[in-house]
Amino acid sequence: MNERISIDRMLQEIRNYEGNFGDPIVDHIGFTPLELINSNDAQLAIGGGIALLVNFCSHMDNSTYQDALASKAADNIRVALSGQALQRYPALFYAGQAALDSEMAFNTALERVYREYVENA
Repeated sequence: MNERISIDRMLQEIRNYEGNFGDPIVDHIGFTPLELINSNDAQLAIGGGIALLVNFCSHMDNSTYQDALASKAADNIRVALSGQALQRYPALFYAGQAALDSEMAFNTALERVYREYVENA
């Protein structure tokens, strides 16, 4: 599936679920988020960053926050944060950091991501 179509569907589902980034949004990710984050195309990079957050939320939805911290989804966020790409998108960078800090901080950060990158996309 084309990454742009997958991103558009993912964003539409987040809007349909009024800002919920977890299940069932993860079903609309038809690409590898870490591959898109380094793209020079902002739409693809932002979509990749949001997909990382969706994967982490989905893991939380299916287990616990503590389990999510030990997951591949959290590892992918760590990898993304260690590079420079996410720093171009402060709300995504902050949400990635918040995901690793606390569930409450993460939920607050997701609200900002929703307002800045999803709501009017």
